[in-house]
Amino acid sequence: MGRHARGDLLALHGEIGLGLDRAIVTGLVEAPSACEGLIEGIDKGTAHRPAIGGLIFQHVGHIAPPILVIATIAFHANGMRRAQRRRQIGGIAEVIGAANRNSRLRRACATEQQRAKQESMKTCLLHATTFARIRERLKGLQHEIEFIVMDEDGLFSHAGDGTVVHDIKPDIVFGNTDVWFGKHTRDFMITVLKTGGIDWFQSSAAGLDNAALISVGRISRIYTTNHTQSEAMAEWAMWQAFDFLKYGPQHRAQQADGRWERVEMREMMDSRWLIVGFGSIGSAVGKRVQLLGGHVTGARRSPGPAEGADHIVPMALVKSELAQADIVLLSLPLTDETAGMVDAEFLGAMRPDALLMNLGRGPLVDEVALLAALDAGRPAFAALDVTAEEPLPKDSPLWRHANVAVTPHDSAATAATYIRADETFLDNLQRYLANEPLRHVVPRETFAD
Repeated sequence: MGRHARGDLLALHGEIGLGLDRAIVTGLVEAPSACEGLIEGIDKGTAHRPAIGGLIFQHVGHIAPPILVIATIAFHANGMRRAQRRRQIGGIAEVIGAANRNSRLRRACATEQQRAKQESMKTCLLHATTFARIRERLKGLQHEIEFIVMDEDGLFSHAGDGTVVHDIKPDIVFGNTDVWFGKHTRDFMITVLKTGGIDWFQSSAAGLDNAALISVGRISRIYTTNHTQSEAMAEWAMWQAFDFLKYGPQHRAQQADGRWERVEMREMMDSRWLIVGFGSIGSAVGKRVQLLGGHVTGARRSPGPAEGADHIVPMALVKSELAQADIVLLSLPLTDETAGMVDAEFLGAMRPDALLMNLGRGPLVDEVALLAALDAGRPAFAALDVTAEEPLPKDSPLWRHANVAVTPHDSAATAATYIRADETFLDNLQRYLANEPLRHVVPRETFAD
């Protein structure tokens, strides 16, 4: 290339600001022959390589790798035939073109995967205390579930980064003791009900007689319960029974007075129990009583044998069994049929030395009739973990009656109960994500109006 030609090339570049970087890339992809011509020109004008090289690096530093390949072929073109150079340049163009196509394909696939991920991602609402307790067990699910938590102040936020959330539309909700006995139960339940519909609600409770839970059940595609609290409740029943049989109140009164008087007590061995409502709680109690040598009769709607019971009777025969029972335990839900079932007639059929315990629902018992019956000496004592009105008003005579023991609906309140409820949720969560049947599913017709 002569001096005049070189000057023309540089002048042309200066006048129109030639985008050589674009031209080279376009040539690589679309026209290998143009690149071949460029290389041939460079090869013939070796004296001007420094000027042309400067021009190239001025424009194409950001695409240096492919340019270096071109330069290698260009500056070592001596002895290389035209056809061979063309094939190599064409190969480079194909590589760059394929890479470009693959890049577009990868971007498209990534976009589609992200869209699919967002569409399949589930949102789960639970209490912050619960999340903190099971956080380690939830690791690995961050690509499948987004966890929203409600804290002790009633504030909703993303569990991951703490971002506050205002419009919550969960697919999954875990309602448990942290929620029921927290300060913002109402806010939690209103948030759930405002969604108008959720896919799955896991309750830590076994009962379904709460109005709010019934409303949640009506908007849930799947509603599951939990029955692991029965272990703690069974221990409450055994505690109250032993205290009754061993005359705990009398011994404590004697201690307070400093009186040393021997008391003839009763044994759990051969005691006769009538458990009305023989479900998970009744079974847990019955198994413990049997191990201690007691006899258990269970009353329930469904016939047939049951673990923890020596025999089962239908609900219609409950009153006929009362005269044989040392201890009567209520562990059934509240329904139109069971409300007020323990009335004056029921209590009058009990033995004068019997114990009545209620682990079901407060309204199962007519409390006015109970107080009158206790004053009349039949039954001997009542242990209540639930009352018709909760919290029990301070002026209620149940607090001060000598033959009544009251606990504030906390028979299931143990750390192990919370952990077992968590386990129920975690087990069902794995089943849910695997599209397997969940445990303790409540039939939808249960919530029908």
